[in-house]
Amino acid sequence: MLRWLRLTKDHYLGLFALGLVVLALQEIPYVIDATGLIPLGSNPLMEMTDQLWWLSAAEKIIGLGCVVVMLFLVRADDVWFSAATRRERFCLAVAVAALVAYYAGWIAYFSGHQSPGIMIGLLIAMQPISFCAIGLWRRNLVLSVLAVVFLVTHVANAAVDLWA
Repeated sequence: MLRWLRLTKDHYLGLFALGLVVLALQEIPYVIDATGLIPLGSNPLMEMTDQLWWLSAAEKIIGLGCVVVMLFLVRADDVWFSAATRRERFCLAVAVAALVAYYAGWIAYFSGHQSPGIMIGLLIAMQPISFCAIGLWRRNLVLSVLAVVFLVTHVANAAVDLWA
C-alpha cells in the first residue's frame, strides 16, 4: 500500500493498486463495445441521450468520485490484500459476485438480450454495488457512502434515459 500524505489520523492520500485492477475489469466491456469487437444490431445503452442534464452531471461526478476515493484514499493500517476476517471475506465475496453479475449482464447484452431490466439490474447497478462492497472490505466508509449515492443516481439516470 502506498501512502503519500496524511489527511487525517487514520487516512492517507495514497494508492490502492488493486483498485486499478477493479477499474480495468469494469472498463473492459466498454472497450469491447467501442472497438466493435462484437458487432451489435442495436446498442441502446450507448445510444441513450441524457434527459435530465443535472442528474447526468451528478451521476458522472459521483461516479468519478467513487473511482478517485477507491484509488487514492487509503487507511493508515491498510495492507495490499487481506481476507483474514469473516467481514473481509464476506465483503470481498460481495464485490466479486457483483463483478461476476456485471459480466453476466454484458454477456447477455452482447448476445442481444438488451432489456431495461438487464441493463439496469446487471450493467448499471453492479458497478456501484462493487464499489460499496470494496469500500466495506477496505473499511473505506467514504467510498461505501459515496457508492450508495452513486447507485441511486446511476440507476435513476439510466431509468429516466431508457424510458424517455
